[in-house]
Amino acid sequence: MARPVTSEGERLQALRDSQELYPGHLLRRAQQVLTLAWAEHVSTSVTSSQFVILNVLRSAPGVDQRTLGELVCMDRSTVATIVAKLTALGLIRQSRHPLDKRRKVLATTAKGSRLAGELEPRARGMSQRLLGIYGAGDRQEQLMSDLKFLVHSWEDAYPRGAGGDSEVASPAGVAGAAS
Repeated sequence: MARPVTSEGERLQALRDSQELYPGHLLRRAQQVLTLAWAEHVSTSVTSSQFVILNVLRSAPGVDQRTLGELVCMDRSTVATIVAKLTALGLIRQSRHPLDKRRKVLATTAKGSRLAGELEPRARGMSQRLLGIYGAGDRQEQLMSDLKFLVHSWEDAYPRGAGGDSEVASPAGVAGAAS
């Protein structure tokens, strides 16, 4: 039997703890951890989402913007916003597809490739630090397996909304529901 809450501090802690029943809340907090770790160990000027796009374009120059969104599992508007910013910073270049002038194809500039190359070892190091919390071996593998299972199971169940497509409602009928 739980002992009764006696102080305001204990009451607030119990309330905070009760929110940990919701996986969406914990995933949001995990995203906060990622954001802080990224800024401390990788970059304060390039976000992890911007890095993912730079890294994909460095490896696959010439993909169109729609395909890029699919590769990085981001919705069209998010990709468009990030592409516009990275283009303005001179990190990627856009051109028209040679056969379909409606499509934009993307590639990193020399500056963008250099930056992605500089950030990659830092991003790997940050990932190792985050996983290091779990100790060596099985716990790290289990976390990665569980995260992949969560993401892929959601994608299989809701394929059009898997990348955050705001046009598709979640199963509860609310677009973007997290908890």
